[in-house]
Amino acid sequence: MEVHEVLQAVGRLRWRLGRPVEGLLIGAYRSVLRGEGIEFADARPYEPGEPWRRIHWALSARRGQPYLWLGTEERQLICTLALDLSASMRTYPEKLRQAAIASAMLALTALKAGDKVQWIGFTDQVVFLSPPRRSESFVWGAFQELLRFQPPQQRTQLKPLLELYMQTHHRRGLLVLLTDGFWQDGPEASPLIPALAQKHFVLILYIRHSREAMTIPFGRLPYLEVETGGLGVAKGSLVPPTFPQPSLRQTLLHTHDNPWQTLVRVLGGPPL
Repeated sequence: MEVHEVLQAVGRLRWRLGRPVEGLLIGAYRSVLRGEGIEFADARPYEPGEPWRRIHWALSARRGQPYLWLGTEERQLICTLALDLSASMRTYPEKLRQAAIASAMLALTALKAGDKVQWIGFTDQVVFLSPPRRSESFVWGAFQELLRFQPPQQRTQLKPLLELYMQTHHRRGLLVLLTDGFWQDGPEASPLIPALAQKHFVLILYIRHSREAMTIPFGRLPYLEVETGGLGVAKGSLVPPTFPQPSLRQTLLHTHDNPWQTLVRVLGGPPL
C-alpha cells in the first residue's frame, strides 16, 4: 500500500461527499479540543474531583448547580496516530486500508489546523515511532515507512503503547488509536485509558471487517486465532432448526437433482 493510493482514496471520498473532508473534520476536531484555554468555548456540569478554579460562577449561579468553564484549547498540539499492525489487522487487507485512510484524513486535518503529527505502529510493543513534525513531506514520508513496515510480533497489547505515550508526552495532546480491539492485555490496559484521558484527548477508532460479525446459527465451527496461534470454536445453537419435513421429503423423492442443491433451493439457503 502506497501513500499516494491512500491520498487518492481520501480525494475520492471528498468528491463523493460533495465538500472537503478536511472542512468537515476541522469543526469536529476543534470542538473536541476543549480544555483550559483562555477563550471560552462551552460549559458542562461540574463533576467531583475537578479543579474548582475552573468553575463558571456566573452560569452556576443562574442554573443553581456548579458548571465547569471550558476554553478553546491552545493550538500547536501533537496529534499522535497509533496504527495497529498486528496479525488480526492484516488478515483482511481491507482493515488495514480503512485504518490507513482514516489516519490520513486525521493527519490532513491536523496539519491544516497547524498541529504536529506523529505516527506510531504497535503490536504487543511499539515497533515504529516517528518524531512529531509539521512538515508535510516528513509526515507523509514517515507514513509511507509505517505502511511498509512488517513487524515480527503478531499480538495486540495496548499497555506498552499507553505507558510510552504517558512518559513522552507531558503537554496535552491528542492520541488516536486505530485498532480492531482484540487486545491480549484488556484487564491491564483498560485502567490506563481513563488515567490517560485525564490529561490528554483520547480517541479510539475500531476497525472491523464485515466477516468478523458473522455468527454460527447452528452447530460448532473450529477456527485458528491468527495472533495467538491457538484453536477456538465458534458456538451456535445445539438445537437443530425446524425443517418442513413432509414437503421436503416429497421434494427429495420427486427430483433427480443434486440433494444439496435441492435443500438450498427449498430452504432458501444452506441448512446450517
